[in-house]
Amino acid sequence: MNSWLILIVSGILILIGIIPFIIRLVRFLSADLAVTNRRVIGKIGVVSIKSLDYHIDKVDSIKISTTFWGRIFRYYTVEVTGSGEGNNIKFEGISNANQFKNAVNEAIERHAAEARRQQAEQIAMAMSMNKPMTDK
Repeated sequence: MNSWLILIVSGILILIGIIPFIIRLVRFLSADLAVTNRRVIGKIGVVSIKSLDYHIDKVDSIKISTTFWGRIFRYYTVEVTGSGEGNNIKFEGISNANQFKNAVNEAIERHAAEARRQQAEQIAMAMSMNKPMTDK
């Protein structure tokens, strides 16, 4: 009787230890992040899905953190913070977090440069239309 009790208790303890691992594994395998020239998009989850869709100029910050084991196995937690929506999403188990952060920062810079160029073109066009005509 004692050996059955020990076997049942140890089985329950093993299940209790495996369940968080399985949950983390599913999150790790289901996390998708992408950066386009206009948006930062992502999703995490299988049954309950959290999604992220920010216009590139609405991204406030990207925070990267890790634990001791994350540093050893090279996986990080990425938190994307956007303005207006108040919906910060953490993506756990991201292996190339620094590349993602660099890609978002480059996309933000390209978008800002394009916006400045378009604004300069509009100002130049407005100035050329308001130029007085002179007869010679």
